[in-house]
Amino acid sequence: MQKIFISKRTILPDGIKPSAILVTNGQIKEIISLDSVEKIFQELKKYEGVAIEDFGNLVLMPGIVDSHVHVSEPGRTEWEGYWTATQAAAAGGVTTIVDMPLCRCHIVHLSAKEGLDLVREAKNQGLPLTVETCFHYLSLTAEQIPRGAVEYKCCPPIRDAHNKEKLWDALKDGTLDMVVSDHSPCTADLKGDGNFLQAWGGISSLQFGLSVLWTEARTRNFSFQDIARVLCASPAKMCGLDNIKGCLKVGVDADFVVWNPEETIEVSPYLNKEFYGKVYTTIVRGNVVYQDGKFSNKPLGKLLLPEEFLSTI
Repeated sequence: MQKIFISKRTILPDGIKPSAILVTNGQIKEIISLDSVEKIFQELKKYEGVAIEDFGNLVLMPGIVDSHVHVSEPGRTEWEGYWTATQAAAAGGVTTIVDMPLCRCHIVHLSAKEGLDLVREAKNQGLPLTVETCFHYLSLTAEQIPRGAVEYKCCPPIRDAHNKEKLWDALKDGTLDMVVSDHSPCTADLKGDGNFLQAWGGISSLQFGLSVLWTEARTRNFSFQDIARVLCASPAKMCGLDNIKGCLKVGVDADFVVWNPEETIEVSPYLNKEFYGKVYTTIVRGNVVYQDGKFSNKPLGKLLLPEEFLSTI
């Protein structure tokens, strides 16, 4: 089965280019990059009969790899199961979720600026260390949150605006490697009636991460390639999936997110604020799993397990 996907703004490892991506049996078979879409269509005449989807000026980027997602199945499926979690992921351009990173040298959900110098020192010494932060720490600030608003309770907590800017500096200079959701859903009643001590601590943001991050990043001189690095390439590498996920190159899985960085959406968990970046299409191994608000009628993903684990079962 072959398909071709085209965008004037395709995020490749070496730049943003008008490109056509030929997908064969779920993997990228060929990437044709030229200086105009018109020239690309001329080149595609050799693939007469192959279905083509042209996304125009929408950004075509590697599918997002969210390497820190809590899915409460088995055990608490009424909180969130794989069916709803993967739909949320697809709506946000996420094509791979990892329940929890289990690397020996990975720091999860770093939120406090006080830890950044220690990370820099460790990296300067050549230690094999990766560090994540989360969307909410790069967007929300303690000053914004109304007193008693338990829906914002999370662990670690939201910190002040100065702390937020230090995290952005660290993301820019590579001290922080990646941004993840730490998606932690629950039923509405567990957020309680304003009792901060009893409320469940967690923020559900799996489907909003790209928009939340881009809204802040676009004002701080981050490029589309920077976004692809912290949302796709770095988490894929940390999870040992960089041979099949996280970038657009021949031989990897055809996982894409197609989005409009200039269009806004409203996200209620984030103070009813408007965010830039609307996801239009999410593609997993060449199959459309989400498009224009509609999902595929059946699951099209698969379980990914390390080879060393598979060899033991």
